[in-house]
Amino acid sequence: MIEIFIGVVAGVLTAGLLWVLKWVIQDVAIPWYQAQIYKGVDVSGEWNGSLFEGDATFSFEISIQQKGHAISGVFAAVDKYPDRESRRIFRITGETLSNHIILRYSPLSQRIWGGGTFLLQVFDGGGTLRGVQSYIKTSTGVVQANSGIVLKRKM
Repeated sequence: MIEIFIGVVAGVLTAGLLWVLKWVIQDVAIPWYQAQIYKGVDVSGEWNGSLFEGDATFSFEISIQQKGHAISGVFAAVDKYPDRESRRIFRITGETLSNHIILRYSPLSQRIWGGGTFLLQVFDGGGTLRGVQSYIKTSTGVVQANSGIVLKRKM
């Protein structure tokens, strides 16, 4: 009977040890190694820009964290119209591809829906991102795109 108990405890401890080892390798060691050997562009930091359409202003505030090629962060979209203003917060994931970045975003809150992507190129020695945005318009559900997106790094 004691052998069965020892076998069960050993199995549980082994499974726990393997899970911790997997976590250390996947979430600590590999990102650290990629950050050490990564020689590409660094886009981490705060970025903002605006787009004007008629009497409406669409502002973008993006906070990017970068580990090697992997990008994560938060994107705030502020839409200002003459009679109202709305602010939505999105989660960002993405990656760098040489001098370009791809960002995918989805809502942080389950109360809103939508999402989209940015495809941006780095300019001005890393101080400017220019490109396009495609997104699902939350009021109609229609896929739309904006060209001429310009984001400046906050210093």
